[in-house]
Amino acid sequence: MRHVLLLAAVLFGGVTSAWAQASERLDVSAIARTDRVSFEGNQHARLPVTGVGVSYRVWRDMRIEGEVTRASGESRRSYEADFFSFARTREDYDRLAVIARRTTVNKAGLGFATAVAVETRQPGRFNIALRAGISGRQYRYSDERTILRVPDGFTVEQAKATIPDAAGRRARGGLLFGASVPIRIVGRFYVAPEVRWVWGGPAMVGNNYDEGSVGVRIIWKF
Repeated sequence: MRHVLLLAAVLFGGVTSAWAQASERLDVSAIARTDRVSFEGNQHARLPVTGVGVSYRVWRDMRIEGEVTRASGESRRSYEADFFSFARTREDYDRLAVIARRTTVNKAGLGFATAVAVETRQPGRFNIALRAGISGRQYRYSDERTILRVPDGFTVEQAKATIPDAAGRRARGGLLFGASVPIRIVGRFYVAPEVRWVWGGPAMVGNNYDEGSVGVRIIWKF
């Protein structure tokens, strides 16, 4: 009788595990990570990021994922240079140059990402997920210039008119590549350390963005 009960328990556990594996189609996750972002002009920042994600298994080991996140913090760079000259010839450029301090700030906001992921579904505690997709984040930016010196015969107002300030919103992002290791803690509760890389494309003057991330997802599978 004892052997029969033991066999029944093993069979029931196997059926329950197989049913759980087969039914885990929907994931809901809490996200916490650090993004190291790079902008044009050798401008960098580390941004704390939190958010939520959802994924749905559409076929065997393939999932469609989406996430909404919010980043806090900003990237700031300030430097001095001759941004403009009133000279008409090269010989007079330095004498008639306008010296100013330029300060650029990118303040992070909401981010979005969507990806296709391939995740192993082995019955053990550890699995691996690889993903590729697109990612973007909204930034509020400002580009301010403080006039430090103007050549004789010209005014600060004239210099300011040639190099005006700018401000606004813009989206920065690119192709997303990532990997994570979902670790089953208990039942359908998982913790998944992850790494990500967002490539904004070939570097261009005035438009360069890359993003490297490390973090963790707290996942509940349904």
